[in-house]
Amino acid sequence: MTTMDEPEWDQETRDLALAHAQVDLCPSCGGPAYLCQDPELQDSWRVPAPTRCHRSTALLQAQLKVTEKTNPQVGALLWSTVLADDAVRRG
Repeated sequence: MTTMDEPEWDQETRDLALAHAQVDLCPSCGGPAYLCQDPELQDSWRVPAPTRCHRSTALLQAQLKVTEKTNPQVGALLWSTVLADDAVRRG
């Protein structure tokens, strides 16, 4: 006897996903074009203060120390980051 699993998405969820996929997106910011390109909203946008990604900061600082002179073909290096063991204990 064969049984059919319950579908992962019901009709309402599929309809919402299709509607979302059909929204025109702005090629610049990726947001809905009807919002970000509306002239009446041009003065309504605010930019909050940035937050810093300390992981990215550490990576960029390490990359600045490496040059073609110290490490030929620097563009071929694969970079990663790891959290220090003592940082886990502090958290």
